Amino acid sequence: MKTPLSLFPAAALAVLLSTPAFARGGDDGPANDTAKFETADADDSGALTLAEFRTTFSGGTREAKILEKFNKADTSNDDLVTLAEWLVYKDDTLPENENDDTAKFNAADADSSGFLTLEEFATTLAGKKPLIEIRARFLKADTDDDDLVSLAEWNVYKNDNLPDDSNGRPRKFDLADLDGSDDLTPDEFAGVYPPSTKFAVVMKKFDKYDRNDDGVLTRDEWNPGKRGSNP
Repeated sequence: MKTPLSLFPAAALAVLLSTPAFARGGDDGPANDTAKFETADADDSGALTLAEFRTTFSGGTREAKILEKFNKADTSNDDLVTLAEWLVYKDDTLPENENDDTAKFNAADADSSGFLTLEEFATTLAGKKPLIEIRARFLKADTDDDDLVSLAEWNVYKNDNLPDDSNGRPRKFDLADLDGSDDLTPDEFAGVYPPSTKFAVVMKKFDKYDRNDDGVLTRDEWNPGKRGSNP
């Protein structure tokens, strides 16, 4: 059975995901490129829209050129440029024969360990995804259950074109239960919602389910009651 991941309060992790620390690199290295990304990311979503991407160019730059660069950077074709995509786009030292998936892995591997932690893995996805969706993908990629994703696991995960087997997917409760305690704190429960969701909205839902007002949700308490909700 997989050992529980370290506890990352969802509210804090949402901030962490949008501003990962890249310690290496000089004035023109990843640290400086990350700072440029954060400046352009006006809504702190963890991804750049075309409008935000446009602000990284000097005035007078032709729109056609900006659009060309945006499409090149947006390797996932979701009309957003994540930090991982941005760093790959900005890094002109990558070997020409390095494929996009490997480049994304290397860009996300902030400590150059050769493995992705949950936080690093999250930088490869658009910042609007709920934590439980990010963790579900992480667990799918982590086939040897060591709470790390190697490059080999990453490439298998990125090239998996098979349809998802819903019968084998973890339940939402398990994905939200980061510390494996079998109950959910408000911060863990917040991971069910997109990072942009106001915490007051999360707490309103939490309080509704917390029938005994003990500050945590059990499996029995958290049951949205919707068919197929997979709680």
